[in-house]
Amino acid sequence: MAPRSKKSARGDNNHSDFQVCESDIPLQPSNLEVGLNLIFLALTEPYLTPDQCIEFKVICRRALSPEHRQDAKAQLLELYPRSTVMDTGMRAKVADAAIFLIQATASLEQGYIDAAQTYIAQASAILPKLEKRRIHQRDKLSTQEECIQRFAKRLLEIRPKDGWRNIDQAAAAGQAELQTLLDEYRLTFGLLWKVDPGTLVLQWLQQKQPYVHEAYHGRSTHVSGD
Repeated sequence: MAPRSKKSARGDNNHSDFQVCESDIPLQPSNLEVGLNLIFLALTEPYLTPDQCIEFKVICRRALSPEHRQDAKAQLLELYPRSTVMDTGMRAKVADAAIFLIQATASLEQGYIDAAQTYIAQASAILPKLEKRRIHQRDKLSTQEECIQRFAKRLLEIRPKDGWRNIDQAAAAGQAELQTLLDEYRLTFGLLWKVDPGTLVLQWLQQKQPYVHEAYHGRSTHVSGD
């Protein structure tokens, strides 16, 4: 049986806030079908559209055939959108979990309870890793949002009385302010962006990031204080 985790997975995208963790998966013979459904939801609900969930089931069924298993795994890899949470390594692990899931389903349908329990334990072992990755990404996005708000407030404070000549002047002046904030966040959250502060400020101004755009034009928005 796989190790148990007391943490709960939490979605950080727009598809769902469905939560399930490895310790939620029952392995008692009478509840194996519940376990299968929970794993299916954990592997699909936060990441795939309803149509993709249907395709997920079709691909998994194909994976029951040994000669089609590698092709099915490749199709599962392509099915999941690439994201910070679902990088190539994690997508490969989720594809493996999906195959364990369908093997558990087939074993249960054929009455092989021990085999079903083993496959369910293998499939659910990915859930703590997914949970940790998703929570980290959710917290990082929240922290980035807070940092942008605080930077916008500082940009507004250092804005010349007659306004900025152009966005290049604002980016040059704001670079040090952003660096100060990033150094502060680095102690707790690590590197928030891989781009250097000057380039990052210029990108926000060019893309008219709402908080930064308002501050550039001398307009205050409701932002987090220091």
